[in-house]
Amino acid sequence: MLIREEQVRIVRHFTASPEQVFAAWTDAGRLVRWFAPANCELAVLRCDPRLGGELVTSTSAPGFPSCTCLATFTEFDPPHRLAFSWSFCDENGRAVTAAAAGRPEWPDKTVVTVKFKVVEGGTEMELSQTVSATLAEDTGAAPSWRMMFDRLAQELELS
Repeated sequence: MLIREEQVRIVRHFTASPEQVFAAWTDAGRLVRWFAPANCELAVLRCDPRLGGELVTSTSAPGFPSCTCLATFTEFDPPHRLAFSWSFCDENGRAVTAAAAGRPEWPDKTVVTVKFKVVEGGTEMELSQTVSATLAEDTGAAPSWRMMFDRLAQELELS
């Protein structure tokens, strides 16, 4: 019997429609305003939001090296579901190992799945990521998701 390791799972409610929340995940102009933790800057190097398309981002923060990541969309079902494989990459968007990116404790690739569901007053968004929840907490990845979703809520209020 295969026992699946605990994954990151975050559920968040937004006072916006699923269409609006989904669009915030797939529009480069909006991503730069929320898809990085507080005090970080995000550059979108490539954004091709479709099945098989890629999103390449570079996140920087004062005093830390930049982090460039490649997301390849493996599911694209607006406004219900979005999934992508996620890995570190070089400045040209080519995947590299986590160790090469300076994160040897992290998996080389994870899968992020985001579901959008209509609820009274807006949208319930559920994110899961195929990495140990404990590792994600210890490395700051899970707290970063939560900070990003705070920023997403602000972005949605402005739109």
